[in-house]
Amino acid sequence: MAAIPGILGAVLSTKAIVVGIAQNMAQVQNAGLGFNTDLHTTALPAGGLAVDGDSVEFEYWGTIPLASVDSRIQVTLGATVIFDTGVFAPGAASWRVTGRIVRTGAATQKAIIESRVVGGDGVSYATAAETLANALDLKLKGNGTGGGDVTKEGAVVNFRGTAP
Repeated sequence: MAAIPGILGAVLSTKAIVVGIAQNMAQVQNAGLGFNTDLHTTALPAGGLAVDGDSVEFEYWGTIPLASVDSRIQVTLGATVIFDTGVFAPGAASWRVTGRIVRTGAATQKAIIESRVVGGDGVSYATAAETLANALDLKLKGNGTGGGDVTKEGAVVNFRGTAP
């Protein structure tokens, strides 16, 4: 799990335009059937998105092996699923999911996500109603019919503050 250090929390409060809050290039695979595998987690601090317009940008990428039959990738903010590929069977493939979550109120967010997976490229829009006064986890999750069906190869998460 990537947590935002204290100094970064202080930088966030100054409304710096872009601040990197997580970067992870470690290979992580799903453990087996079910959404029991968090491939990447970024802990967002309570009040981290303090002003309407503040946002978190994320980019995740990885691979799916040839033997994979039914794979699935999800992104969650707190308890809200903001992206879900649904079950797909690409065979051997690379994948990439990018997005931005924007604060629209103290407990409302809008998210735009772009995905690139074989047979399933697209853009999706979601809303969330997470209380931003609380700490939240931004998670990438993977699922397949067996272990190693979804592999995260990289993850980058940035905070984008509103201009002072």
